[in-house]
Amino acid sequence: MDIFHDVNKPQIEIIELTHEKIRFILSNADLSLANSLRRIMLAEVATIAIELVEFHINNSVLKDEYIAHRLGLIPLESTETEVLKFPRECSCLKGCKSCTVELTLHVKCSEENDTRDVTSRDLISNDPRFVPIHEGPRDPGIMITKLCVGQEIKVKCLAKKGIGKEHAKWSPCSSIGFEYDPYNKLRHTQVSKNENNEDWKTSKNAVYDSPLGDEEVFQFLVTPNKFYFEVESVGSMKPEDIVYNGIKKLIEKISSIQMGLSIGMNAQNENNVTSPSNMSGVEINILDDDQISRDNQKGSSSLSSEEDIWISSSFNRSGFNWSSNQNNRNEIQTNSISLNGTINSTLSSSSKGEELWISSSPNGENEMWT
Repeated sequence: MDIFHDVNKPQIEIIELTHEKIRFILSNADLSLANSLRRIMLAEVATIAIELVEFHINNSVLKDEYIAHRLGLIPLESTETEVLKFPRECSCLKGCKSCTVELTLHVKCSEENDTRDVTSRDLISNDPRFVPIHEGPRDPGIMITKLCVGQEIKVKCLAKKGIGKEHAKWSPCSSIGFEYDPYNKLRHTQVSKNENNEDWKTSKNAVYDSPLGDEEVFQFLVTPNKFYFEVESVGSMKPEDIVYNGIKKLIEKISSIQMGLSIGMNAQNENNVTSPSNMSGVEINILDDDQISRDNQKGSSSLSSEEDIWISSSFNRSGFNWSSNQNNRNEIQTNSISLNGTINSTLSSSSKGEELWISSSPNGENEMWT
């Protein structure tokens, strides 16, 4: 499966796929991209999990806290999480159909049975799209607690959308690992020998790579570009969906950065700001004393000595510009930052460096730091 059409861009090749595990090869990528994908799949792929538990009756041997913790770790079907909102995105206060799924659990042990197992199969959801995960009709379910004769448990659960970064119960993965260079051709690992003076067995991914030839020269400047992933699901989401949603989330993060950069460049073009290519959007202008004095109301620096260095800067949401005026002695440096539309501040220093004045323009109040 190729995630990009260009052969020179990162590609994914699935080598094993089951209902609970996927193994694939990520090629034409560097270590930073591989690790970013691993962390996103582990901590930022959204799932559904029980967040709040309301106990009405519980006279079992387990306390409410134990049962609530077990309920939160039960995996729920999360293939359609996009239809739900995050709680922070919803305008409701106590939960609604747009952000919350309600599950109920009511079990009582009758006199006919000595004990009664309470499992995840006893959880009833008000939305058939978000139900506890079971491997098949014969799967007894995940054990919650046991009841003796006369004991009863009745609770109401509220499941919400979240990510593993907030709590591990929202992580769709039980484990994620990747490796590279199974033959250790890059010498990043010190290979030891066992008691029989034999090399340790190679990885199972070695069949997809070739060892270093006898006449092949070792190149220490080569960086790894092929990574062997193994992703195990807890059951709330298919393994292939975890990988797909992880790639989708990674693309969204990169796109947001690109959008911010494009907005900044467009704003600079509208203001007729030209930036040298080697300055990455930073412009340096030489100002005279009169111009600095005129720009003092806009957040520029002002110094009392002619021998001081004059440095002023302005920052806005789209980018920042630096303007500088300095003498030959290079004794003192001051910075001034202007937040357009929010706060304008001016920093000035005397030639002796004894006092530092800071003024905020919205109120015009000055504070002195010594």
